[in-house]
Amino acid sequence: MTNRILVSTITITRAEGLVEECDKPETVHSWEAADRLLLDWSVTAPKNGGYDKCDFELVFADGETYSGRYDLMHHSKEVPHLAGHVRAHCGTVAGWLKPEWVESDEEWERIKARQLSMFSAARIEAVRNFLRHYEIPGAEDIVPK
Repeated sequence: MTNRILVSTITITRAEGLVEECDKPETVHSWEAADRLLLDWSVTAPKNGGYDKCDFELVFADGETYSGRYDLMHHSKEVPHLAGHVRAHCGTVAGWLKPEWVESDEEWERIKARQLSMFSAARIEAVRNFLRHYEIPGAEDIVPK
């Protein structure tokens, strides 16, 4: 991606799962490395539905941070993709990306209207600016031109 502020570090902490893998922050320096780490952990995630919670923090080259929770499923159910998760969450809050589970445009309009009562206009604009200016792979595909 051009002209976007790059991610410097991604720290992921497994909150649920094998005791020996939990509460031990792991820091990597790329989206790909984050996905490899999550893939390694996914081997021990629940196989028959469910997920293990992982907390993450992104730090960008300018010091901006973003943190959240990633629901880690067994790799046979879902291949980990942290950037896709961030893109989907922020894109939905921004009102730019209709989630796959939303069945109609009318339902999507109702969800966006409800978000205006849940999030301030300033918060929604902050998320939009985040997607416009920071390295989130795939975000350029949902940001309006």
